[in-house]
Amino acid sequence: MGDALIKNRWKTERMTTSSSSSSSSSSCVSAFGVTVVASGGGWLADQAMLPRRLMLLCPREQASRLAPRLVERDMRPIWCPLVTTAPLDAERELEVLDEGLLRLSDYRYMIFPARVAIESVGLRLRKMLDLEDTTLIGTMLRASGTKFCTLARDAIAMKPSLGVLPDLVSPRDSSLDGLAEQIVYDAGTTGMSNVTVLFPTFATKASNRRGLDFIQILEDNGATVTVAPAYSMQATDPIALEWEFGLLRSGGIDFVVFTSPTDVETFCLLFPNAKYSISCWIACLGVETGKAAREIFNREPEVVTEGFDSIQKIVNDLEEFFLEATSARKGGLIIPSKPKFSL
Repeated sequence: MGDALIKNRWKTERMTTSSSSSSSSSSCVSAFGVTVVASGGGWLADQAMLPRRLMLLCPREQASRLAPRLVERDMRPIWCPLVTTAPLDAERELEVLDEGLLRLSDYRYMIFPARVAIESVGLRLRKMLDLEDTTLIGTMLRASGTKFCTLARDAIAMKPSLGVLPDLVSPRDSSLDGLAEQIVYDAGTTGMSNVTVLFPTFATKASNRRGLDFIQILEDNGATVTVAPAYSMQATDPIALEWEFGLLRSGGIDFVVFTSPTDVETFCLLFPNAKYSISCWIACLGVETGKAAREIFNREPEVVTEGFDSIQKIVNDLEEFFLEATSARKGGLIIPSKPKFSL
């Protein structure tokens, strides 16, 4: 039913645009996979320059950072929550985190990659200590001598969840890479050779260190990083995503955006038996994400940004792609055809 409504809506839009374009001097010629729209000031010329629709196939934390920047660049993001996050509750899954919290004074830094990591650690501490007073928890954390680090937009969650304010905040672009550089700078002349870092993160089959460039920065400088699973990422019920995937199948999306290999894998696992042909471009944050998309979809993504956490960089790359795709050539607009791939 939802798919039918979407298809009818797009048919109506196409009929409307056809009648509008027939009265203009615009014409279209397709060759070699490229559509050339001759622009005489008609509807097609104006429509080609409208903001593009992007579907963000990533967790809330990444989508909340991407969406405002995309809107600022006149793009039109739609968030499709493939996964939901929740604190871990199984004792065996929390063994590394529990040990790290009990021996917190052994770590010079504790890095929180997302707000859910802060909230999950706070919840675990309250359960372990049987305390609800975050002020007391904060006092104990401060007594450890550990420095707490987070991204700028997540810093506001530190005091309510842990009773402390962050010691170090990412200086640019809400980037973990930038936070790693800040830690190296904070270590100063003593260097990072004996520095230990506790990093609470998500627990999935892809929860290894693949793509986490900032960890590599710390380790290259001599630090020892302990990765401690603190929260889970679970696939969303496919029924709840019928509208979003209907929009994809109808051709209403120009770009799908993935921010990790897990996003790509989850995208396919939600509909393992379906064979849908989708016509849109692919953008990937990080080389490993691009590799996963290439292997699964058997085609090269149009945009692959180096650096796992460079949010602003992928926004810049997308804007550059659209500018090139709609660049004026001899009075016309060159619009590359969107390739198809199967889901």
